[in-house]
Amino acid sequence: MAAIRHIPCVIVNGRYDMKTPPDAAWDLHAAWPEAELRIVEDAGHAGAEPGTLHELITATDGYRHVRL
Repeated sequence: MAAIRHIPCVIVNGRYDMKTPPDAAWDLHAAWPEAELRIVEDAGHAGAEPGTLHELITATDGYRHVRL
């Protein structure tokens, strides 16, 4: 984590995701508290689900100004 802790991050996970369950996102967020965690209440695993897609677009739009 020390190598990436400085990188801005938003963790997006669907509440009903059976491939990568939300507890994995919680564990990642616990190890990387600087990252923002967004659990999509009405979504599973697919990135094309409306709630997940919205959160992904919002997250990436929020980083337009970031230069690494």
